[in-house]
Amino acid sequence: MVENLKHNLDELHTNAMNLALGMSDYFIIISELAVGNLDVKASEEMGDDLLNQLGKVTNGMISEFQKLSECIEEVKSGNMDAKVHVRSDKDSLGIGFQHMLDHLRETSEELHTSSMNLAMGLTDYFMVLQQVTEGDLTVNANEDTGDDLLNQLGKGTNRMIASLKDLTVKVREQANLLASSANSMASVTKQSTRALSELSTAISLISSAATSVADNSRGVSVASQAANESTQKGTE
Repeated sequence: MVENLKHNLDELHTNAMNLALGMSDYFIIISELAVGNLDVKASEEMGDDLLNQLGKVTNGMISEFQKLSECIEEVKSGNMDAKVHVRSDKDSLGIGFQHMLDHLRETSEELHTSSMNLAMGLTDYFMVLQQVTEGDLTVNANEDTGDDLLNQLGKGTNRMIASLKDLTVKVREQANLLASSANSMASVTKQSTRALSELSTAISLISSAATSVADNSRGVSVASQAANESTQKGTE
């Protein structure tokens, strides 16, 4: 009996040592998993049913982590249709990642739709601006596109067009004023030219009259001198 008890104790000690060594290996594997290393694998043939079962469970967990990692890599590469392997309704990690992926899909679709709407809206505004650059100020940008950014752009564009219209009116008014001033100056210049011409004619007439008076004066002087000479001769 003592021998049997001793033998049983030896077996128990041996099993305990094997279990401790096996558990030590699993602790190392779990430590690697804790730091994100998914390239490890637990042994499923330890010679102990409990350790073998623990190895299978551990490898199953590692396999699920690897599948999730592969799914994440697909999403990173742009594949939003990647499938998440959800093990059960208790798989909070898989379910959470699936919800996150669904949200990413919805966000991506919304972003794509918004980008397309923005591109189409900007095309319309570019056409409006093109017409404005060609001098057409009768156009108006849309201020009710359903997009706040495009609506603000439309309001800003219409304010710019209104400012250009006001500026055009003011320029036209100034041009008309300048044209009127030019016409007035032309009329004054014409009148001044006529007055100068008349003045020139008057000066010419005065000059002719002065010349005639001078000639007459010389004639009178000569006649007077001749008369004086005749008088002097008669006296002698």
